[in-house]
Amino acid sequence: MTHTNTVLKFSLLALSLGMMSSAAQAAVDGQVQITGSINSGTCDVLPENQNVEVALGSVGVDTFAAGLGTNSTLVPFDITLTDCVAGNNDEGTPIDKVAITFSGMEDSTVSGLGGLIAAGGPDTAQGVGVRLFDNDGSTKIGINDGISYNQQTMGGVADDIIMNFFAAYEATGAGNLVKAGNANSVAQFELTYL
Repeated sequence: MTHTNTVLKFSLLALSLGMMSSAAQAAVDGQVQITGSINSGTCDVLPENQNVEVALGSVGVDTFAAGLGTNSTLVPFDITLTDCVAGNNDEGTPIDKVAITFSGMEDSTVSGLGGLIAAGGPDTAQGVGVRLFDNDGSTKIGINDGISYNQQTMGGVADDIIMNFFAAYEATGAGNLVKAGNANSVAQFELTYL
């Protein structure tokens, strides 16, 4: 009996040490805080539109001879939303419109142009940024301005919505200050519900 009792004691000791070891390994080193809300009125971005590429092409320096605010040719692009259906937000307020806000790195070389996207990358062009326009081709979109652009109405049945925009290079100063180089930019977009 003593032998069985000793084995049982060693087994219990090993089990308790193992549990203490597991408890030590389970110590908290940080946390992940999840926030959000569940709405019945939303859209999904079509997977192939989650990363839109817009090719502005090769544009001559002379295009910007008129100086500040001069744009290259506008190039259209679309963002397609799918499964859009009106509903209510988490507070019960009706949601029947969807729009887009844009954010990104603003061109800080000149003030008063309202949210021009900075050109970047190796061998960056000087004196230009990238401008986004709303679906009418004339309303300038401000990066980081928090304004909802291209507001569209959602119906009671899930449907697709195509949001049209334009992009162009824009001079940030006198035409003679524009220098050749790469003029690549990135902007992020977020759906807003109204």
